[in-house]
Amino acid sequence: MKKSLAMILAMMLLLSACNTSTDVEEEQQGDNTPAVEENNDAETPADDETDPAEDETEPEEDEWEEEDFAEIELPPIEPMKVNETTGITTWIADSIGAPANLFDHDQETQTGFTLNAGAFVIFSIPESAVVTSYQLVMSWDTASNPDYRPATWRLYGCSDEGWDETDPYVSEWVKLDDIAGDETITESNYEAFTFKISNNKTAYKYYKFELDEARGNRQAAFSELNLIYEGAKDPEYKSPDEIQALKMEKTYAEWYAKGYVDASTVTPTADIEWISGNEDFEGFGSWNLHDFNLDSKWCVNQKPCECVWKMPEPVAITGYQFVTGNDTASASGRNPVNWVLYGSTNGTDWNVVDEVNGYTGMHAANFLAYDFWLEETAPAYAYYKFVCSEYVSGNLMQLSSLNLLWDGNHEKPNRTQEERDAIMIKHGFKKYEAAVEVTPIEGIEWISGDEDFDGYGSDKLTDYDPATKWCV
Repeated sequence: MKKSLAMILAMMLLLSACNTSTDVEEEQQGDNTPAVEENNDAETPADDETDPAEDETEPEEDEWEEEDFAEIELPPIEPMKVNETTGITTWIADSIGAPANLFDHDQETQTGFTLNAGAFVIFSIPESAVVTSYQLVMSWDTASNPDYRPATWRLYGCSDEGWDETDPYVSEWVKLDDIAGDETITESNYEAFTFKISNNKTAYKYYKFELDEARGNRQAAFSELNLIYEGAKDPEYKSPDEIQALKMEKTYAEWYAKGYVDASTVTPTADIEWISGNEDFEGFGSWNLHDFNLDSKWCVNQKPCECVWKMPEPVAITGYQFVTGNDTASASGRNPVNWVLYGSTNGTDWNVVDEVNGYTGMHAANFLAYDFWLEETAPAYAYYKFVCSEYVSGNLMQLSSLNLLWDGNHEKPNRTQEERDAIMIKHGFKKYEAAVEVTPIEGIEWISGDEDFDGYGSDKLTDYDPATKWCV
């Protein structure tokens, strides 16, 4: 059982004082202590003589009594956050990231927990209520990281009378639910799972959620922890299909415009069959390339790497599209440089559709879409294979999406330069304005430069592209 915060603090102060006193006494003795020579022939003191050593009495050990700390008062703990929408207060937590994300009724946020020494979050609702059930809502990446699903946890309640405002953890907690080795939570993004609380008829205002185990990892993560009781605010969670539809609408209208304003808007294709791909890095599998969801990605720690998939029916493509990952801005070395796209009618015999070598036009930015157009329409293939053999730097390659383009499945925006500039400025990109009008010079030869940082080479200084840079 944990000691109260007040007692621990007082013990530390008292112990510090004792140590200081001991140090002073030892310093006073110093080197003045006379050396005692060993003499086996020395006479034994008479009974009436007193050995000076026997006069030295050992100090009594300090005995810690709770009364010693009774006069020490700590101020009430301040809450971490009060959610204005739900009225839920987050008090203390042992978590990764913001624990208040569990109570914001937003499925797009999440909270993680490291389980090496246990994990918990303590929170309160606006008014005391009898909780009859609760929900755990999974994260946006649960399908690709199923080992992060919670498995063993407990939920507690505490009344106003039992609440310790200076150290909430040692409040008078009553166990409401105890789950061990749960297997009901599936590998589904955004899905809410409800757990019923049996035989609770007591209204509590304060709650503690303790998490011990995940399904296969020493970390756990989920999106929402929602208590269900009479008068609770309805979170109105969206279904995974509704969220996916909203994401696709946002993805192919706004996010593409944000990064690369000349990229095509693609109509999602259903029932694309993933066949094979290199082992993923940290759960980001190659099947994510074709889910039309920019929140997912393929990240692979191998060179070369490849992915094979099958379209619902043969398509004769006129081009294809890459979309950078969610963190390419900080991991710019992961963009592809050399690659080959193959097509096949049977999944065995492969023909080259397009081959690119030495491409460095993909910027270090998140969610940027790039169209690559073929010189002529390719034959109709049902099977496609993407092989990437070189990356900007390092051994990691990532893409959020790889979309095939054919007549009828995309819309290519033909914007004027003014429209492009307006979109870039709207989304935070500054228009390039030189102090003096400069005419680009072709044929500038880069010779040498100090080793770049994360792929930002000195050759970028003379490419007349303000979106690139040299960082050293």
